[in-house]
Amino acid sequence: MGPLLRKIRNVLNFQVDELSYLDTQTLFIQYLTLINLNVSPDDIRFFLPYLKGIPAQIIYAANLIESLGVVEAKKRIDDIQEFDELRAFAVFDFLQDDVLSQQILIAFSKFEIISYDIVYEIFGESEMVYEALQKLFDLSLFYRVSASHEYLKLNTSIFDYLNRSKAELDRVYSEKIREIARESLQKPIVLDETSDYASFLFTLQNMIKEGKHIPPKYLIPSFIIKSIIREYYTPRYDIVIKLAKQILEDENRYDRQVIWESKNWLCLAYCRTSDERFFEEVQYFKEDLRSNETLKDYYFLLGFFHRNDDNMQLAEDYYRKVLEIDPAHSRSKRELVNVYLRNGEYMEALNWARDNYERQKTNILHIQAYFTCLIKKPILDDDDLETLVELIDRADKSLDWKAADIQREMQAEYYYYIDYDFERADTILNESLRLNSKNFFAFRALLELYRRENKLVDIQRLMKKYPDLQKGELD
Repeated sequence: MGPLLRKIRNVLNFQVDELSYLDTQTLFIQYLTLINLNVSPDDIRFFLPYLKGIPAQIIYAANLIESLGVVEAKKRIDDIQEFDELRAFAVFDFLQDDVLSQQILIAFSKFEIISYDIVYEIFGESEMVYEALQKLFDLSLFYRVSASHEYLKLNTSIFDYLNRSKAELDRVYSEKIREIARESLQKPIVLDETSDYASFLFTLQNMIKEGKHIPPKYLIPSFIIKSIIREYYTPRYDIVIKLAKQILEDENRYDRQVIWESKNWLCLAYCRTSDERFFEEVQYFKEDLRSNETLKDYYFLLGFFHRNDDNMQLAEDYYRKVLEIDPAHSRSKRELVNVYLRNGEYMEALNWARDNYERQKTNILHIQAYFTCLIKKPILDDDDLETLVELIDRADKSLDWKAADIQREMQAEYYYYIDYDFERADTILNESLRLNSKNFFAFRALLELYRRENKLVDIQRLMKKYPDLQKGELD
């Protein structure tokens, strides 16, 4: 679709769709040239995967390079990512009183692309729905992806944000989508010139959720990789493994990036399930050592396997190998914090956790990790206490789906370590586990409290009641 040009009083309003990868690359390079920066092709390739097609973020990244230089800007890559997250957060803050617009956005996030017909099937066709759609379009939150303008696609940054958030659809709208999904699975999957492409992709999406076999001719790489990532974070590792292996059965059909993605997510799923097949698959990253990037991948994945296998010393060794190559590698720094937290080495983790949080203040796991370390500090000054309150407030405002569990755990720890109120902390954490029997954060905090209070009977009760949480999930 071409952008819309409208005149509102004396202001020209120019609608800019999310940029494609090639357009993002072009704008990034052209803007760097405009501000007289000579950046090497390798460095440009480093930044491009973090740019989401939003002009403001692209310009921010270029300006960061101009002010800090390439080397330092690479160390601040989390700032570029957070710029995108903060934009998404600001949008939802702006729409906080517009429930219908919020619900439409959440519905959009359930589809790869969506048609007007499906939108109207879910929400009805009314003036209010028309106005909400126009408002969201004016905010550049979705764009049209076909010449006929009937297919709509959610802005990538908003899509990613919603899929990490705790935002939920109203039950009525959720049931409508479930009904559409049921109907889609009753029809044979076909893609020809008469097909509704949005319905085709939705059928494909639901076949994946149901674990049904996808015909090889319909293995659309970009869609399958997104599905693999979605299933990984659901989490349904068996589906991740099945999809990745189906792609890898015919490697010659796909480009190097698709193979890298498939191998990477397959290895991560094997790590999560402590599957020894991991050691065969990870050799791809060792055998493909054409640069330090693949060497970092190899060491990071080995660290991740051993961290999930509860071998914290080996995990730490491999993460430190990554950091020897790239001291700014944010995932390894985050993982080192997890290793130290698992070992109860809070002061070892504190500086790493603070650094991670300062670089990405909207990340709920960085908020939680920094809080957990800081509150264990032997002597807290006024600035520390102020920071703890700030962290609880950030967790409370986060839309991440883990935020509610994490915020309760943080509040309980504050009552125990700051207010010396064991009974209140104990009540909150036990209630958290009652509400969510898989809440590792509450389990870990409660176990620490019982150890500090020397409550051996309660420790044994807790371990017996929640055996699956003893290994624990840290992210």
